Amino acid sequence: MDDKPCSWTGIICSNQGHVIGISLKSNNLIGNLPPELGNLTNLQKLYLNDNQLSGNLPPEWAQLTNLRTLYLDNNQLSGAITSNFTQLEKISRFYVNYNMLTAADSTIATFISEHGDSNWQATQTLPPTDINAVALSNQSVLVSWTPILYQKHSGYYEVGVATTVGGPYVFQRVAGDKTANTHIVTNLLPSTTYYLVVRTYTPKHGVQRNDLTSDLSTEISTENIPLSSICRLQTQLPEIECEALMALYNSTNGQNWTKDWYENDKLCSWSGVTCSEGHVIGIFLTRNNLIGSLPPELSNLTNLQWLYLTQNQLSGNLPPEWGNLVNLERLFLNINQLSGNLPPEWGKMASLQHITVGSNQLSGNLPSEWGQLANLQRLNLYNNQLSGNLPPQWSQLINLQGFGLWSNQLSGNLPPQWGQLINLQDLDLYNNQLSGSLPPEWGNLVNLQNLLLNNNQLSGNLPPEWSKLANLQVLRLQNNQLSGVISSDFIELKKISQFYVNYNMFTAADFTTAVFISEHGYSNWQATQTLPPTEISAAALSSQSIQINWTPILYQNHGGYYEVGVATTAGGPYIFQPVAGDKTATTHIVTGLLPKTTYYLVVRTYTPAHPEDGQQNNLTSDLSVEVSTKTAASLLAEDDVSNFPAGIDYSEDYRDRYASSTTVTLAATADSCEPAVYLVETQQLTFPVLAIEMYSPLTNMPHDEYVLCSREDHAPISLEYDSEQQGLLFANGQEISCAAQLIKPHDTCFPVYSAQLNTLELPLVKVSADTVFPGDKQFNSEACYQAKLVPGVNPPSNIMSLGDFTDSRWFTLVSAEEVDCQ
Repeated sequence: MDDKPCSWTGIICSNQGHVIGISLKSNNLIGNLPPELGNLTNLQKLYLNDNQLSGNLPPEWAQLTNLRTLYLDNNQLSGAITSNFTQLEKISRFYVNYNMLTAADSTIATFISEHGDSNWQATQTLPPTDINAVALSNQSVLVSWTPILYQKHSGYYEVGVATTVGGPYVFQRVAGDKTANTHIVTNLLPSTTYYLVVRTYTPKHGVQRNDLTSDLSTEISTENIPLSSICRLQTQLPEIECEALMALYNSTNGQNWTKDWYENDKLCSWSGVTCSEGHVIGIFLTRNNLIGSLPPELSNLTNLQWLYLTQNQLSGNLPPEWGNLVNLERLFLNINQLSGNLPPEWGKMASLQHITVGSNQLSGNLPSEWGQLANLQRLNLYNNQLSGNLPPQWSQLINLQGFGLWSNQLSGNLPPQWGQLINLQDLDLYNNQLSGSLPPEWGNLVNLQNLLLNNNQLSGNLPPEWSKLANLQVLRLQNNQLSGVISSDFIELKKISQFYVNYNMFTAADFTTAVFISEHGYSNWQATQTLPPTEISAAALSSQSIQINWTPILYQNHGGYYEVGVATTAGGPYIFQPVAGDKTATTHIVTGLLPKTTYYLVVRTYTPAHPEDGQQNNLTSDLSVEVSTKTAASLLAEDDVSNFPAGIDYSEDYRDRYASSTTVTLAATADSCEPAVYLVETQQLTFPVLAIEMYSPLTNMPHDEYVLCSREDHAPISLEYDSEQQGLLFANGQEISCAAQLIKPHDTCFPVYSAQLNTLELPLVKVSADTVFPGDKQFNSEACYQAKLVPGVNPPSNIMSLGDFTDSRWFTLVSAEEVDCQ
């Protein structure tokens, strides 16, 4: 700055040396407007807009009689513009938009409108007018006002509260924008006078660099009074009904509702309230942010016909007192957080036609008293935690058209009495824990269209009587434990579009019925049924084991296995054994059986629950066809079974196994025409090489059959092979007649004797010079060997090996060690 003002930024001077213009727009000017500018009587243009100037417009500026242009918009100027500015006769542009200015009177207001923005008053951030306060209770006051004209560019109101005149005030922001006109001040002290003001806030926007907070409104005061006094002041409703509305408002955080009440004292015009002939007949506050509990006082709205409080945040219990709402026809409380029991007292709502309290947290039993709701048409209690039985008394709801009880914890049987609900169209009971059989009596529900019983624990068959449900469109029975044959009569359900029986134990009466179900439900439904396997057969493997075979069922998903039932009498009782593997298994060996005993066997299927798919039941199928077979005779006498010496090991294939050097007494019956004696299989036992050449050891015995021989006095014996006589000799040189075939069945019955075998000595034999054993080892034809044998494949035709004679398997030589032939 120098001593030449006319060269300063923004200063314009005339040739005569007078200031005629000032242009300081957007120049970060802060502070008040100086009155001294009123002395620049030659000033023609003044640009001070888009700055941060505050305070009032100095009256002295009305002396600028040569002023043609005045721009003061987008500052934070406030106060009243005096009427003497009408003296500016040469002015053509007078802009004061987006400040906090008012006009002293209508004359100056018109003057500014004519020379600037005609709507300038609707751009000023001012305090609201017509402030009013009404005590709602001893703790709350309702403040109301007339909103300002300037409602653009966002912003809001603030209510200041004080206990002394003039403050200091504690300010509370008002919800909403500058169209709001009420606010409830809460948490006040009883019987206390409060002083209240309102102010306006507008945030900066565009070239307006200032956040504007208006002056305070006129201060008002009020003393909070009891709620009953408010209701005594209004004239539209009986006082008790007004108090019921107030109770609903106060118990559900009314001041934070989406659509608030108290817009005026006309209760019947409040949002969601419907009146008729001076009484409340309807309340509709769906999705209105109600938070809190249901007030019992609503029971005083005795003319109420409908109450809609859906999709809020209501909690707590259902008031039993509401049972007095005898004119209530429709009650909707679904999608809240209500808990507790269903009040039996609600059975007195004689006019009730439709009640929906679904998607809450209700628990406890279904009250039998609700069977008195004779006019009820729809009852929806879905998606709660209700438990207990379905009340038979609800069969009295003769006008009922729809039940919605799905997704609860209901249990017990389906009441046969509900077959009397002849007007019923929809019955939804899925996702519960209902058990027992399907009542044939429900075949009388002639108007039934939708029946959903899936995802329960129901059992038994599908009653043929249900095929009479001519109007049935949807039948869902999947994920239960139902069984039996679905009658072909069901193909007469001409209106059915959904017929789902997945994941049960059903079969179809015939091919036509199976196709009908596939066409109207799950096309592969038969591959989801837990059924017994088919084509059962059984054969004895030994004196102690039986092998049973079957064809697996189609349903092989979701785990599970088969169980084989074993009994000694036809029809059981059976003792069940699980089969290793899953539902693809086809065979099982039953072990630990008695010799020469007829056994009766069945197979059944087990599928575990798979709740992730809705099946909460473990399923065990019916029994398969029963088959029978008889075990073979045993080498072990019954008296010796419990006295096996130490070292005996029953392996997984249940053959008799003996450790080395074990002394075993062999015995067999003498009255059997079946192969009575079998070779004992040994584990980790070495013994001499058996005969290699083909020969017949005894006269009149078939070729390549072996016999077990013993002396009649049961003396211990050892067997050895006499190569010259091609027969069997005993240690003492006495030849004993032998009987009992080992390999092939024989037509003749032979007596069988017992023999004591020490270390299981078998015949010592010579080997042919050209015999080749594993490892291409060549054996000395004159030597004897001890060998280790394991089960193997059939030998070449010129080699005789030791065999497992029950299933024609053979033993293969693993190793052989040369020993002393003596």
